[in-house]
Amino acid sequence: MTTNQQRRLYFPAWSRAFKAAWQKDLTGNLILTEPAAAHELACRINGLARAKAGRAARAMTVDDLRHASHLVACGRSCSSKDLNNHQLDRLLVLFALMVDPDDLTAVMAWGNPNGPDVPRMIWSIGHCGFSESYIETVCAGKFGHVQWRNLDPRKLQELVMTLKNRRRSKEAAVPVGAENNEPF
Repeated sequence: MTTNQQRRLYFPAWSRAFKAAWQKDLTGNLILTEPAAAHELACRINGLARAKAGRAARAMTVDDLRHASHLVACGRSCSSKDLNNHQLDRLLVLFALMVDPDDLTAVMAWGNPNGPDVPRMIWSIGHCGFSESYIETVCAGKFGHVQWRNLDPRKLQELVMTLKNRRRSKEAAVPVGAENNEPF
């Protein structure tokens, strides 16, 4: 995860999730709030964090909860600095569920952890540097229609790879200095 992703996505989402699910009691201990206590994921995170703190013979901390969230979302303990985009997306979905357990988009995304990342692929295609008409032409040639945003995930991934390869070929074909109209 980049520093920008940490600052703009990860920590704000974690902060909202923490505030929605936990509070300090009168003695300063972290406890689940009433709505979060009914949510299975919050209880699981809370239990993992409490167990980690117990093994260290100390009170549970905010970092224990955050690291337990990584374990629940990614299936392993990992630093936020080492997260890849898929893991970050998974954590953001988990944090969204902590804030609003009834968020249908988050519920569906959580239920399909290994599903293709369609929004990321659509963004990638839309920002690949080729015009919309060029993308539609490639899509029509490969799949018989121009509606690339409606492709199934496998075909969408195929289109991403095709456009990446064409971008590489185009960049490799431009001689050094030619981009400035200099003779070579």
